[in-house]
Amino acid sequence: MSDVCARLERCGALAKEADTIRERIIRLRSASTGTHQALSGMPRAQGKRDVVGNTVAQVEELIARWERTIALYLEMMGEADEAISSLPTMSMRVVLRYRYLDGMEWPDVADKACYSESHCRRLATAGIAELERRERDQTADGDGGAA
Repeated sequence: MSDVCARLERCGALAKEADTIRERIIRLRSASTGTHQALSGMPRAQGKRDVVGNTVAQVEELIARWERTIALYLEMMGEADEAISSLPTMSMRVVLRYRYLDGMEWPDVADKACYSESHCRRLATAGIAELERRERDQTADGDGGAA
């Protein structure tokens, strides 16, 4: 897998990771709202811990992790969108956006783009090859590259 392709796929993976974290936050919050325990932070009788306090701490950790994931996702998404927007054909741009930025599976990309799945794969391959070529050219010129 090329570096450009890996970075594009990382965008989708970050979006899924953020969704998973958000779902965990929602589950923990809903589980903790049904309890009537006090938030003491102190051990309960017979060594039992403050379950609500621990849940609140878990939620706070997850929120911080979610915020970091979203910040990284937005940064990578902006770079990827800028690179994809520079591609020469609309069909390449559409297919790459559906596949990598929206995280669609190939059959869904083909359906939404109104192309065959094999044509979508060819367009994506051509688009990635173009981005890789540009990145190599930029690297050779000493400008660095982003996708």
